[in-house]
Amino acid sequence: MIARYMAGVVAGTRLGPGASLLRGVLSVPALAYSGGLKLYLLLYRAGVRKQARLSKPVISVGNITSGGTGKTPLVAMICSSLANRGIRAAVLSRGYRGMFEHSAAVVATPDRLELTPRQAGDEAYLLAHLLPGTPVLVGKDRRRTGTMAIERFQPDVLILDDGMQFYQLYRDLDIA
Repeated sequence: MIARYMAGVVAGTRLGPGASLLRGVLSVPALAYSGGLKLYLLLYRAGVRKQARLSKPVISVGNITSGGTGKTPLVAMICSSLANRGIRAAVLSRGYRGMFEHSAAVVATPDRLELTPRQAGDEAYLLAHLLPGTPVLVGKDRRRTGTMAIERFQPDVLILDDGMQFYQLYRDLDIA
């Protein structure tokens, strides 16, 4: 009930003095966050902060919004399409809610599954299950998992599942 009310306040569909006041209060931290993000991105564009560039092309699938927008099925479709053309991909996922979200791990090698859904996170495990023969790795630091994928599996291309927010890694193509 509170979540629905807050969603209405943020979307502007909830009217009244209380909703207007709450929108005003929330606009202050929203402006601070927006300004901080713009500065952060400007530092990358200006070259003050450097993006790591891996030795293989990186394709990022996603957007800034949260789940439910079809990113993971699109990653599976892209990987399958590449495999049909003889192009070997490796998938890099954050492993949200998995045990290795803050480190790095291999969910699946080209030969077998290495982790359970609980260890890998649901989306990473689903991708590993949908893409037999495709390495799937998890970890918040996509540079680290990308380097691990290149060293262990020699893919032709790396696919980031929901990687739009990881600005530290240069991406050759963003699919949003």
